[in-house]
Amino acid sequence: MANNIKAVAWAMRYHKVVFLVTALLLLAGIGGLLYMPKQEYPTVNINQGIIAGIYPGANSEQVAKQLTKPLEEHLFKYKEVKRKATYSQSKDGIVYVYITLNDYVKNKDEVWAKIRHGLNELKQELPPEVLALVVDSEFGETSALLFSVESESKTYRQLEGYLEKIESRLRQVPEVSKLTKSGEQKERIAIYLDKGKMAKNGIQVQEIGEVLYTQGLKGYAGDIDNGDMSVPIYLNTANQTEQNIANQIIRGDGQTDILRLKDVANIVREYPTPDNFIKNNGKKCLLMSVEMQTGNDITRFGKELNSILLEEGAKLPSDVKISTIVDQSKVVQKSVDEFLIEMLIAIISVVLVTVFFMPVRVAAVAATSIPITIFISLGIMYAAGFELNVVTFAALIVVLGLIVDDCIVIVDSYIEHLDEGMSRWHASIAGAGEYFKSLVSATLIISVTFFPFLITLKGPNKDFMFSYPWTLTITLFVSLAVALFIIPFMQYILIKKGLHKDKEDTKKSFLDRIQSGYDKLLPVFFKRPVLTLSILITSVVLAMLMLGNAKMRMMPIAERDLFAVEIYLPQGNSLVQTEKVADSLEKVLKKDDRVLSITSFIGASSPRFHSGYSPNMPSKNYAQFIVNTKSNKATEEILNEYADKYAFHFPRAYVFFKQLDNEVVRYPIEVRLTGADETTLKSMSKELIRDLSKMDEFLWVHNDAENPSSSVQINIDQQLANRQGISNNSVAQELGVINKGFDITNVWEDDYKMNITLRGEVDSLRQLNRLGDIYVPNMAGVSVPLNQVAEVSPAWRDGQINTRNGIYTMSVLADLKRNVNPNDIFPKVSTLVDSLLKKDDYKNVEVKYGGVSESNEESVPQTLIALLIAIFIIYFVLVFHYKKISLANLTLASTVLCFFGAAFGIWVTGFEFGMTSVLGFVCLIGIVMRNGIILFDYADKLRKNEKMTVKEAALEAGKRRMRPIVLTSVAASVGVITMLVVGSPLWGPMAAIICFGALFSMVFILTILPVSYWLVYRKQDTKIVK
Repeated sequence: MANNIKAVAWAMRYHKVVFLVTALLLLAGIGGLLYMPKQEYPTVNINQGIIAGIYPGANSEQVAKQLTKPLEEHLFKYKEVKRKATYSQSKDGIVYVYITLNDYVKNKDEVWAKIRHGLNELKQELPPEVLALVVDSEFGETSALLFSVESESKTYRQLEGYLEKIESRLRQVPEVSKLTKSGEQKERIAIYLDKGKMAKNGIQVQEIGEVLYTQGLKGYAGDIDNGDMSVPIYLNTANQTEQNIANQIIRGDGQTDILRLKDVANIVREYPTPDNFIKNNGKKCLLMSVEMQTGNDITRFGKELNSILLEEGAKLPSDVKISTIVDQSKVVQKSVDEFLIEMLIAIISVVLVTVFFMPVRVAAVAATSIPITIFISLGIMYAAGFELNVVTFAALIVVLGLIVDDCIVIVDSYIEHLDEGMSRWHASIAGAGEYFKSLVSATLIISVTFFPFLITLKGPNKDFMFSYPWTLTITLFVSLAVALFIIPFMQYILIKKGLHKDKEDTKKSFLDRIQSGYDKLLPVFFKRPVLTLSILITSVVLAMLMLGNAKMRMMPIAERDLFAVEIYLPQGNSLVQTEKVADSLEKVLKKDDRVLSITSFIGASSPRFHSGYSPNMPSKNYAQFIVNTKSNKATEEILNEYADKYAFHFPRAYVFFKQLDNEVVRYPIEVRLTGADETTLKSMSKELIRDLSKMDEFLWVHNDAENPSSSVQINIDQQLANRQGISNNSVAQELGVINKGFDITNVWEDDYKMNITLRGEVDSLRQLNRLGDIYVPNMAGVSVPLNQVAEVSPAWRDGQINTRNGIYTMSVLADLKRNVNPNDIFPKVSTLVDSLLKKDDYKNVEVKYGGVSESNEESVPQTLIALLIAIFIIYFVLVFHYKKISLANLTLASTVLCFFGAAFGIWVTGFEFGMTSVLGFVCLIGIVMRNGIILFDYADKLRKNEKMTVKEAALEAGKRRMRPIVLTSVAASVGVITMLVVGSPLWGPMAAIICFGALFSMVFILTILPVSYWLVYRKQDTKIVK
């Protein structure tokens, strides 16, 4: 106690030094606010990547057995790979392996480099037809800016030229991490072979290919060294224009018997039929994704990028336009502006509440601590390398109501000492010193209880919440320092008399009236302790009932003025069919005035433009939209109107309206079937799909094998083929040329590369029943019909074969109707699955759940364990503070006082209970602990110093500590009202719990805690109560 008073006295005596240091820290804080890195969400480390194995000509079964299996066996040798979360999708000609690294991996770049090196060695052991194993280790990176260069009249090559100029400007910005172009369509020189003329002249495809390939090579010609100088020799390649290629001699004696390429083929410069393309508002376009290096301010970064785009846009022709699709900097700037407004409103609200209860000068002293604490905290956070994002903003707003608590306690104690006749100087020192230990313990309790979440949470959840406890801790301890070393001198200057200095003054304040009523009410609770405890028990029961009926969702949706639309057609549908559905839907959306723009990805998906949105792999039967709207509200309205209505509006297509979500799962309901043979798993998945489809809550229920895809099986009779001199390679080459063609070589026009493609006549292979009539050349140059050496027949195969952890898995996937909570429907799904497993046919099937259920299984236990650790830490601090186990037990037991208010807050507001709700509950526990410490410390002081009985001390402590408890509770509640009114799905639940919980727990603390203290310690009374 004496040391505490000395510290406060030193700060009072050397107040000029203290205020100078404070002023410097305030300036640093203002600079921190301006220059701190800013992001919408915290930087989340997504330890996921994709490996694409390309195996042309192999069907899905061959890919699964010959490529996927050895690839997975190789990958599972790395200890850093999280096997249970690694899965593969084997399709015709390609496999995608989605790799997740273990949460403990920090040096992921080194791990990916090691995996790449290993894959280079593995490729030597794979079939020679496997072209490549491509690793994308930046699958989780998010675009800071997504914009398009679009035009109706310009060609793709011209658009690419414009985009390259913009790219060169953007690359000069130091903060730019990565620039990625999408939607490019390359010109080519196509050589359409006339099979009739080729047969007439006895020319084979291979012969033409060899001539063009050798002519396109740049051979090394050496240099001439005459002793004085060395002069290099360069060859100018002949294949520069269509005319040169057309005049290329492919056979002849060089004199009269000459056969040129144009004699057997038509040479055309063209854009090939695309596998995918992008449009913005119906215009062809190219897309540029800009990523920012971590640790930078995205608001300033965005301003610089937009300035460059504005300058470059002015240089473009009138029919070329730059359109911004996603701009994270504007979202973050909006968050910063809203935070500053909310903080200002919160400060004003807390000041008004304090003024309402206390005189203006007293309120002014307490309210001054808010801006001082906030700005000093920002300076410290800036120096420590923290960034501003929605998490740190939320922590700062939550802490606003807590900041003023310490000051209120100090000021209240100062006024009490003034009323007792102490001098202002000594009253100020004594008031701060008296509560030094209590305030330190209370601040420690609130601060350290959040750190267990950083221990138990894993992966993205941990990264998301990392800055919350640090921001809260820094701010609370700065607030404590302000209350103990700055406020004492300020109250000495501004508050010159106590509240009841003038005995003749009979005018009562509002707080005095509350005090009078409370003084009369409190003895009633002491007279009826059973009733008092019954009220507590009833409140806990009601809290459990309200929480039991609350909807649960660990991470909520993200409020944005845009959303995504995903269009799925059955496997095997062409890009033309996909485009028709996409164009029809786009016309529907364009008629809505709330829609500003639509960027469509036909056969492809967008870059990752939100951390919670994972793009799909390109496919001809898939399309995606990014739809920008007028506001967050407009997004909600459109999704509510369109999501269910247009899900199956188009024949044979499913349309999924995707609201951006902080819960990183594609399908909310996912049932994974393993353990049995393929036939059994397919049978069970069909039954499950049938039963789930009958439930009204579901939209689209399907399995991940996709629809069986049709194909053509060519069975070559090897004996007949050998007699005719026909090889498997010659059949594949001939069919390939007729179907899509082969890139033989390339030509360069300055820096623009064009492929030279050999292919058959257009529409020569449109009818499948004519496939057997195709002529295939033998080694002697004679062509033979394919049906003479092979049997051509249709075949059906699984469109996709899936494994998880290397085990064949059949998953049933389901999307829900709009506003259906997956946690509400999951018990029905689980019951249905259990009923199917009771059948003898499915007794060997093993079931695991993915989707939201899997996410909850990971995050809920982690959260509960963190909560238990937090309670243990609280108990340890309480024992250290009181040095009495019984009093520590009583204070810890008082946590039940916050149950009813927290549950009522969730129930009355209708918010979903999730991760941030738990944070609000822990914060509320800290508030209750703080007030309990203040109450019990004073009661112990009265028993020790004033020799009061337990009952007398409990009554007097309740009466005397009513004022600071009411003020701190109301301030904490009012501080988050702005967050509650805004109604954010992310932080609204936390605000509701703190707002209502602080008010209800205040009532319980002032009524139940004094009675509980008396009941626990009444046997220790040494006085005789008459």
